Amino acid sequence: MKKSIYLSALLPIMLSITPESLANSCDINIQQGGTPITANQYNTWKNRILNSSNADLRQAYIDNQCTIRQGPHGGGFVPANANNPHITVRIWDGDICHVFTKVGQQPTFPTTCMQ
Repeated sequence: MKKSIYLSALLPIMLSITPESLANSCDINIQQGGTPITANQYNTWKNRILNSSNADLRQAYIDNQCTIRQGPHGGGFVPANANNPHITVRIWDGDICHVFTKVGQQPTFPTTCMQ
């Protein structure tokens, strides 16, 4: 009787832990000397990754196939309609992307990626 009660209580929890619920994120592995990222910053930046102008990066986030390598920082080439700071994210297939804050009301966040 006790086993069935425990199983009945645990079953909904176990069923809610699916591969989809475990995905949808980027790991955080800051390079030596890189700018760290706080939990509050991560919540802001994950939205920017999910709304990146780069489709491969958006999909990598959904598939949990990316790593944030450096938190918010300035410098480098800033594309049109973008502002610093930006973060550095590695897609596991090798692309390194920089996701910027945006200027204006554009629907996506400017992103540059290179191998």
